[in-house]
Amino acid sequence: MNDLCTSVTPGSLEIGATLTFNGDNTDATFAGDAVSGSEMDLGLPSVWHAFTTTDCADVTISYCGIDPVFGSTWNWLALSCPADEMLNATSFNTDDCTDGNKTLYFNALPAGTYYLPVLTEPFSGAQGPYVIEVNAAACGSNSPENDLCASVTAADLAVGSSLTFTGDNTGATFADDAVPGSFMDLGLPSVWHAFTTTDCADVTISYCGIDPVFGNTWNWLALSCPADVMLNATTFNSDDCGDGNKTLYFNALPAGTYYLPVLTEPFSGAQGPYAIEVSAASCGSNSPENDICGNVTAEALTIGGGLTFTGDNTGATFDGDAVPGSFMDLGLPSVWHAFTTTDCADVTISYCGIDPVFGNTWNWLALSCPADVMLNATTFNSDDCGDGNKTLYFNALPAGTYYLPVLTEPFSGAQGPYTLEVTAAACGSNSPPNDLCSNVTAEALAIGSNLTFTGNNTGATFDGDAVPDSEMDLGLPSVWHAFTTTDCSDLTVSYCGIDPAFGNTWNWLALSCPADDMVNATTFNTDDCGDGNKTIYFNALPAGTYYLPVLTEPFSGAQGPYTIVVTAAACGSNSPENDLCTALLEPTPIAIGGSVIFTGNSQGATLPGDAVTGSLIAQVGLPNVWHYFSLPECSDLTVEYCGTDPAFTNVWNLLATSCPADELVYSTSNNTDDCGDGNRTAYYIEVPAGNYYLPVLVDPFSGSEGPYTVTVSATNSCPVSVSEEAVQWQVINSTAGQLRIRSGSLTGPVRWELMDAAGRSISVTNTLATAGTDLVLDLGADLASGIYMLQAVHATGRSAKRVLLP
Repeated sequence: MNDLCTSVTPGSLEIGATLTFNGDNTDATFAGDAVSGSEMDLGLPSVWHAFTTTDCADVTISYCGIDPVFGSTWNWLALSCPADEMLNATSFNTDDCTDGNKTLYFNALPAGTYYLPVLTEPFSGAQGPYVIEVNAAACGSNSPENDLCASVTAADLAVGSSLTFTGDNTGATFADDAVPGSFMDLGLPSVWHAFTTTDCADVTISYCGIDPVFGNTWNWLALSCPADVMLNATTFNSDDCGDGNKTLYFNALPAGTYYLPVLTEPFSGAQGPYAIEVSAASCGSNSPENDICGNVTAEALTIGGGLTFTGDNTGATFDGDAVPGSFMDLGLPSVWHAFTTTDCADVTISYCGIDPVFGNTWNWLALSCPADVMLNATTFNSDDCGDGNKTLYFNALPAGTYYLPVLTEPFSGAQGPYTLEVTAAACGSNSPPNDLCSNVTAEALAIGSNLTFTGNNTGATFDGDAVPDSEMDLGLPSVWHAFTTTDCSDLTVSYCGIDPAFGNTWNWLALSCPADDMVNATTFNTDDCGDGNKTIYFNALPAGTYYLPVLTEPFSGAQGPYTIVVTAAACGSNSPENDLCTALLEPTPIAIGGSVIFTGNSQGATLPGDAVTGSLIAQVGLPNVWHYFSLPECSDLTVEYCGTDPAFTNVWNLLATSCPADELVYSTSNNTDDCGDGNRTAYYIEVPAGNYYLPVLVDPFSGSEGPYTVTVSATNSCPVSVSEEAVQWQVINSTAGQLRIRSGSLTGPVRWELMDAAGRSISVTNTLATAGTDLVLDLGADLASGIYMLQAVHATGRSAKRVLLP
């Protein structure tokens, strides 16, 4: 009868009362037990009971007396039927019954209705007749006295003394343990103790002697109650006790009150009686001698010599490590060493031989103590040692004093005894031969030939790469190659075949060494190689000497052996046919009411020859391809990029009247709505008869590069006003549904006719005009944006004007 939770009626459970549920779970099914995908959707059948409480209650569910013992039970209650959300038991055991059956405790249960599943699991004997008692006591009845942090009193902890906290965390709840949304708001219950120090102290918290071992603990102290801000342990381990329990160390703990949470986590054995000892020693007692950089003395490091630094970073603190707000102000503790060089040096720092491996290290040196300005390693790897430890290389290190931080990070194993070897070689010893652009010789590159440059950019430095404050003065190291051309050429620089692919490259050539003026690539992509490497194109490159930088950037994989092929072709080989406007000899005529579709591919376009020096197009400095058309008579024009995919998000909204471009005709209006695909449409009103050049802008950063379609339409001939001198009226405001007209000298009956670009009549309105007044024409419906003709027929003649509807 109770196979389905929907078939049970909740019993009323009052504080101090008991409900007895009996039944037989043989032949139970899983149908209707759980919401699909919920935590209980495990396919194990149950029968059901339910109860309702009206007050906060500590609820006990007892399987005592069932014979044979139910060896398996569910340890939660469902909040709905079918089961979706579950409430886990605060604690449970098979001891309280004394017959091997289970007792479940649900502490601080809010008022509500709860569904009790009785698992059917014949393999553990959990099948057959049963009697289950459910009783309710007032909230707090089953909880430890120190369940709430607010109920504990802080004990004084003096330097040189200790406190022993005892208790039993069975039945602890999560109520009021943590501020909602704080780090500790994890729903795991705790009991609490607290202590107050009056001096800076190294505090040790020992779980030694707890039996069975508490397999899980919190490794921090709370600074408030409920817990909001936490202070992580400096270090902790399960070795010092000798019995598997944990010891926590909090070094350099400022004077104050601290709340100690004792986690209740029965799955790891962290539940039951405990005794915890908290001891305090003066600050620095638990810290290494070189915990503070101010305590270390820099040792002399000579060219060709080496230093061996040994120590143990266990117990390191962050105190005094970094200037607040600096890059290293990350709250991660370190110990320190320091060395002084008197000459430019290539310095190597080796962690080789540390066992277990230090899985994390700092990869820089500090130039001051506390750390403020840092010098990043030129390169580093975990291969050279052969044991997984790291080797750091600092090339071209100027003479000076450097502070070496040894990171303490137990989660990656970077804690414990260590030995570091620091060696110095003359500057350039670790650097590639082509590290300096001044060391490379330009090779001749003829039209129709190529050059293959090979090398390894590992260990490159930034020294001598760029003129200070130039565009390349970015602090990223490079190696160099150079070549000389004697003719205008289209140049291709190919990184194809590098494995692993170089994920980052410079996309320019330098005109001098050190780099000052650069020539940006015409275009580049990672598709042409077919392996993810980059191909860079420089079109219409004038004859001259060019320096090719090979970026060293290990974070993107751009470090290691490489082969780069540089190929030269005659100017124009890589450029589109319509790259130069001078190549367009005959304009394409566009008749009134007609249109022309221009197609092409703008990739590889160049800027030379596009515009007169000082003109707008020349000042912008972006390349173009060109089209050329003629208008036999004055006309309205529409230029639309509709259908270009992907959309060109940056285009010119202008026409040129000469080649190279100088005088320009600007669009009357333009938008990216009319195409419906994000491309732009530009409108030109009353463009005089003549020849016009249409530039198609190339701007790869906005996606305006590649195949395109541009349609140019001559929509209307320019209006002819029969009596324009005599009748001066104007449209002063336009919307899609209305036109507001100032009548000027119009008087008497007027017939207004609105026509579209094809000359079709859209609406006709008759009005009685009064000179000098405004009138409104209601167009009767929303009209598409664009150019229309409004014609007025009146006693003195006929006149017409262009109207742009938004």
